[in-house]
Amino acid sequence: MTAAVGYCSQTKRMDLVADPNPARRVLLAGTYNGHPVPVAAAIETMKLLLANDGELYRGLEKKGAAIEEALRNAASDATEPLVISRIGSAFCYYFMDHVPVDWHDILEHHDFSRDVALRCDLIDKGIYAFPLAVKQMSISTAHTDADVEQVIDAMVDLVPTTQKSRDFVPIA
Repeated sequence: MTAAVGYCSQTKRMDLVADPNPARRVLLAGTYNGHPVPVAAAIETMKLLLANDGELYRGLEKKGAAIEEALRNAASDATEPLVISRIGSAFCYYFMDHVPVDWHDILEHHDFSRDVALRCDLIDKGIYAFPLAVKQMSISTAHTDADVEQVIDAMVDLVPTTQKSRDFVPIA
């Protein structure tokens, strides 16, 4: 299995990608767009992730599920609603009573200032959570079980009590 992305179009449009005239050349931008180093890295990463019948993926799923369960339990003790959306090792929490369906739903229902306050409180406890509301959080194979427990302990402690205690300045 190889991690690669391709695209196609009419010949006259595809020729613009490699047009000898830089003024006509269409920019082909993206993470793995044909450069041999990132393509080789992507292939090797996929090999590692698929090795041993997907052992690394299963470990990430287990850690992600542990964080999700702990957050759901913490949310049940909170005075304000909190929901978790997770796929594997990536998750995001929302201070609202349902998993959002789109950005407009988040804007209307999510408590942005409480989100930023929780992220700042997590940083104060030694857990780096990007201090920008609704930013996805992720775990990786580099995170140990002890790291995951530290995150769980901090979030279980903070979710029920975090208030709008930090200044929130929306990004324009």
